[in-house]
Amino acid sequence: MAPWLPTIAALFLATTLVSGQVQYGPATRYEGRSTEVKVSVPASAGGTGTYCFQVRAIGKVAETDVPSAWSVAHCARLTPPVTITLAWDASTAPPRGSKWVHVAYEVRVGLAPDSTTNDPPAGGISESMFADRRPETDYQETKAYELGARFVSTRSGRVVALRFFKGSNEAGRHTGRVWSTAGQLLAEVAFENETPSGWQEQRLPKPVPVKARAQFVISVTTDPSGHSAVTPDDLVRPLDRGSLRADGAVFGSLGKFPRTRRPDNFFRDVVFVPDP
Repeated sequence: MAPWLPTIAALFLATTLVSGQVQYGPATRYEGRSTEVKVSVPASAGGTGTYCFQVRAIGKVAETDVPSAWSVAHCARLTPPVTITLAWDASTAPPRGSKWVHVAYEVRVGLAPDSTTNDPPAGGISESMFADRRPETDYQETKAYELGARFVSTRSGRVVALRFFKGSNEAGRHTGRVWSTAGQLLAEVAFENETPSGWQEQRLPKPVPVKARAQFVISVTTDPSGHSAVTPDDLVRPLDRGSLRADGAVFGSLGKFPRTRRPDNFFRDVVFVPDP
């Protein structure tokens, strides 16, 4: 389950915005482990537009606040003033070791320029294979590699962004790529504004069109030392979510088409917008 979900779910069928494109205002803190909170967007925030919401858990370690990574942004077309009720499952707050005690949440709201929103058609919603799942462990190879996943969709649409889960031991920048199964490079993007760990997301310079039942490969590099996050044997069998299927993991030489199949999940993912 995602760490938070809008209680007025239909409102958020408008779009899921790619991280890094929104200018967020200061975060508002909500003490305790309450399961919902009312978030007000005042008229002073701006006119009708695409407003995005993110949340993170706050824990205490030796009296010091230790926040989790911000959640994936969820966005909707709104006309302020408006109040949105957000709800979340406190039990999904990411652990920070045995001494991490969950005490609060922070929510931030931002207004996105329409030119950066990758809006799907009315009634559509973006999809990802792994959503807010988290890997079991960090892993290190002896050098940097290209790690990825094969995916197929039951619907036509477009890949608008790439995602990967960054382990706590990873450093340096990452590059994402979209490939045909024949090894043709279809898109490439460098991740910007990476956080120290957690899910990272980067919009592609141009969406990649996807035909129904056509298989593609996406990949994201490891850090220069070969660090990555992984759940062993998580993709022994295909994993279905929405219209997407993760059909196994792949790895290969840095910057090259990753051909070698693996049963492990390296948490390389897409943001996919299906056609209406």
